[in-house]
Amino acid sequence: MTAYIVGFWATPTMTAGQLLLAIGMTVYILGAIHGKERDMARALGAPYLEYKRTTPMLIPLPRKPPRREAVLK
Repeated sequence: MTAYIVGFWATPTMTAGQLLLAIGMTVYILGAIHGKERDMARALGAPYLEYKRTTPMLIPLPRKPPRREAVLK
């Protein structure tokens, strides 16, 4: 989804029509991601919620490992 969003916004000259399309598609994609994640949480439960907690939604940047105190709880 990130690639689609970048594709809509990466243009050397942005016309009013392209701007409207980029804004509309970005809002649509973010809404679709929200709905899909809600459906996945209902279908898969706790394992998906844990995955969602540790994985970024759009940009897969490395995260710091959880602190040792949080792991021991």
